[in-house]
Amino acid sequence: NYYDCDDVDRTEPVVADAINGSSSGTGTLTNPFDSLQDAIDNANECVVAYQGTYTESIDLSGKSLDVWGVDGWDVTTIDANLSTCGITNPTACAAAVTVADNVNATPVIHGFTITGGTGKYTSSSSSTTCADSSASHTGRTTCTVYTYEYCGGGVYAYGDDPEFYDVVIRDNTLPVFEQTGYGSWTQYWMYSSGGGVCLNSSNASFSDVTIEGNYADQGGGIYAEGGSRFTFEAGYIADNEATDGGGVNLSGASATMSNAIIDCNSADTDGGGIYTESSGSSTFTNMVFFYNTSSTSGTARGADAYVGASTTLNMYNSIVENSTTVYLIYGGGGTGTHQYDNVYNATSSEYGGTLSAGTGSISASSNFASANCDGNPYNDDFSLRSTSSSVNAGNSSSSYNDTDGSRNDMGAYGGPAGSW
Repeated sequence: NYYDCDDVDRTEPVVADAINGSSSGTGTLTNPFDSLQDAIDNANECVVAYQGTYTESIDLSGKSLDVWGVDGWDVTTIDANLSTCGITNPTACAAAVTVADNVNATPVIHGFTITGGTGKYTSSSSSTTCADSSASHTGRTTCTVYTYEYCGGGVYAYGDDPEFYDVVIRDNTLPVFEQTGYGSWTQYWMYSSGGGVCLNSSNASFSDVTIEGNYADQGGGIYAEGGSRFTFEAGYIADNEATDGGGVNLSGASATMSNAIIDCNSADTDGGGIYTESSGSSTFTNMVFFYNTSSTSGTARGADAYVGASTTLNMYNSIVENSTTVYLIYGGGGTGTHQYDNVYNATSSEYGGTLSAGTGSISASSNFASANCDGNPYNDDFSLRSTSSSVNAGNSSSSYNDTDGSRNDMGAYGGPAGSW
């Protein structure tokens, strides 16, 4: 049948049904599991999940499975259902989906909403110089420091290479950065990265994916490190929050993004849309950055993109639009080629630092059909009105042509992959 990934193996697919399954199920169509994790544990190739809410965190355990919510993301949910952890409950955290066996597994996950995660945590302790000015530490030389690090509220991937499509990753909240002293000799340090997704030494792909409403100190939507590389196309990264990199934070990682929308994300410091640091080279083609924000005492840089030293961010045929007092695209020592982009509506200057407009770039109203930051990315229409200056303004090379054969339109619906 349509769901069967192996007609020879009669035990596949393994079936989960949150509504009609049972804990004593066997994973067959007539006697499904009620737990998605039970189905994963018993599968070798594929899992079929029927609609409902699977209130659990799942771990792919190094398996290269196809895990399919066959009724679609809007009615099929993986909900870790965890409260935000903190100093009083530092171990009460987990990612909603874990793909972290470091065996280069290649699972495919599609047809789900992924929510309720608070981050995969690791902990350590050491004796070190007290790092805060709490009165209880005055005159003290060393403290016992308990360090908790949280990564990936919705998805945590380490050393494996997952693929996601037809997925929504939303409302995953990680702990706020904190250094807190208790008593004379004890401190708790808490760090968090990747509210929606955290990638470490992983190559991941995202298509037709929405990442929205997530929080972490670094990388509200996606955080990638350890040489990770990911592709992202035909999707949204919206309404996420962080200190640096409200939408995306690349720390020694790279990304290839095309025909996607990064909108209404916010950073307390730099890079409301995207923040890069350490190393890595990324390329964005036919993107939209819309009303992302950053602010630090009026001196923040890169409301939409901050490109740190030793990193490269190339951008082509893209639209960047804000109404802000800070630079929209800022090079904090980083480099990149920016050609045939429309960067518009900054009160001071569109570009700053080490970056500037390149060949074919313009600065004019993009005239989207209907777009705003009301917390609901699904009611926005980022297609261009016929009078927009961004129509037929992208690179004139035929390799960039729109699907109708005309010259490239800037923005998410231009170019050969713009028909999503």
